[in-house]
Amino acid sequence: MNAYAALVTVHVLLLVFWLGTDMGVFFGSFRLRDPRLSVEARLAIARLTSLLDMGPRTGVILSVPTGLTLAYAGGWARQELLGPAVLAVVWVASFVWLGLVWRYFLIQQRAATGTLPAGDAAFLRFWKRFDVWWRAMFATAIGLATVGAILGRGLLGAVWLDWKVALFGFVLVCGVGIRLAADDLPLAMGELARSGSTPEREGRIARALGRAYPWVIAIYLTVVAMAYLSFAKPA
Repeated sequence: MNAYAALVTVHVLLLVFWLGTDMGVFFGSFRLRDPRLSVEARLAIARLTSLLDMGPRTGVILSVPTGLTLAYAGGWARQELLGPAVLAVVWVASFVWLGLVWRYFLIQQRAATGTLPAGDAAFLRFWKRFDVWWRAMFATAIGLATVGAILGRGLLGAVWLDWKVALFGFVLVCGVGIRLAADDLPLAMGELARSGSTPEREGRIARALGRAYPWVIAIYLTVVAMAYLSFAKPA
């Protein structure tokens, strides 16, 4: 079995899974904000889109170790910078990150149906803040590395790969933008579930989603550009 080809396949399928599930969230959001639907139907859509949203979250995280491993195996990366030891750390860190993201999601699902143990409630409060800061710091680090690449100190050894990494950093920035733009959405949906629809709540839901849409479109366009760089590998 060709291990490199298998990893390329996984990396491409992660992109398909990422975009496919994210578009489900995007189109579902238009039904989520439709006041003509019953509250029960909209809450069911919210639960479904919340599950689908784990697709892009999973795809983003696993794109890091698979992409860097492909860069190393394909001879595109500077060997002194990206070796087996570094890749091992990246894989472990990525799975820890992924595990925490899924833990947060599962605890959120339990929180929607009842009270939580103190430890789980504390984790929700911690991770909601930490995940935003972590993504912001990760994106900043990528941005600084990109500046170094532009100044002639190539990050990974290939210009197209440096730019792909830079675009990935922008995707992380957009993800943070979505979190901040739609920060009021869970609160408004919770009030909708408990107390029903009012013009004020409907306006909050519509405004939160409306602020998030430009960031979502920016992610789609950026991912397309990343895919092009991966296949074209321009000099």
